[in-house]
Amino acid sequence: MKQSSKNKKDIKSIISLGLVIFITSYVGWVMLWSHKGDGLKRGRIGYDTCAHCGMALSDQRYVASILIKDQFDNDKTLHFDDIGCLINYTQQGEVTIIDGVVFDFYSLSPISIKNAYFEKSKNQTPMASGWISREKKGQESKRFEQISKE
Repeated sequence: MKQSSKNKKDIKSIISLGLVIFITSYVGWVMLWSHKGDGLKRGRIGYDTCAHCGMALSDQRYVASILIKDQFDNDKTLHFDDIGCLINYTQQGEVTIIDGVVFDFYSLSPISIKNAYFEKSKNQTPMASGWISREKKGQESKRFEQISKE
């Protein structure tokens, strides 16, 4: 009789433990897959790679990062090692940019992609596009909307 009572307690303990593990796993899974993103992230030199050409980001002066929605409506940050890669990427398909950041070529200060000016230069950029971004308008400067539609 005592043996049967002890077995029942052991079985109840095992079932309770299994239930706790199942619920914890399920809640963790739901939290992981319902994640909608953390917004725009800046590209990290030597760590992140270009979404267009696959090269590692190597020079902050030419890096661009944009925030888009993926097919599951989650925020997704894409990085580009050259502003020319960003331009080519946006010209290849329907891309809606929610937010973006580039860096002033001269001061390296971050600029919203919507407020930045872009111009062709004679500088050797990572992919030889020649595009640089600036905080202040120059004689040949254009906004991103203009160059992405050319």
